[in-house]
Amino acid sequence: MITRHVLTPRQLALTTPRNTRVLGSPDWCYQTLDLMKHSYRSINVDHDRFNNYLTELREHRAWEKIPIEAPYGSENKMLVAETGKCLDEIMAEIETAKQKLRVVKVQSINAETPDLLEPHRPLENLRNKNRVTKVSTDDASYAHARLRRDRPDIHQRVLDGELSAHAGMVQAGFRKRAARAKPTAFDKVLRAVAKLTDQEWRKLVADEDRRRRQAV
Repeated sequence: MITRHVLTPRQLALTTPRNTRVLGSPDWCYQTLDLMKHSYRSINVDHDRFNNYLTELREHRAWEKIPIEAPYGSENKMLVAETGKCLDEIMAEIETAKQKLRVVKVQSINAETPDLLEPHRPLENLRNKNRVTKVSTDDASYAHARLRRDRPDIHQRVLDGELSAHAGMVQAGFRKRAARAKPTAFDKVLRAVAKLTDQEWRKLVADEDRRRRQAV
């Protein structure tokens, strides 16, 4: 007797390319979920891919559609089932990964940046031509060279990822803190809208639709 293996809905969904699926359909959700799960394995070096897939799943509320036989019901339950971690744990991992990447980048810039000339020592500087560096006073390389020479304590905090090179220069008094533009009324509205619950958002849309019909 020949035993036939019956594919599950999830396995069937993975048999064709994702771009052939209807956006937001259960098959599309299964495929996107699978891509998110695989991208989680390399989250330490490429967290953007994971975030992109998670955002797509959020937009279509995939946890309400899959598994077809018994949907997860919530984003957190979906993440725990697929990755073994809740959302807060994953976000903490991503932040740690970002911090490590920032430190690597900062240390790389620092390693490639030559020392600045010592101030007020023209004769000595002429003899030590290898230390001359002509970099813009606005770029990260200059910031590293200046802090390394004049404020090694703050420079170490930059290398540890505690401060950006620019923030280090500001804290050392070598640069002025940039003035922040005041948020406009539109900016405040966008921030407020982003905090609305699904129910509040639907009510807002319905109220706006009603207001527009009355204005016609």
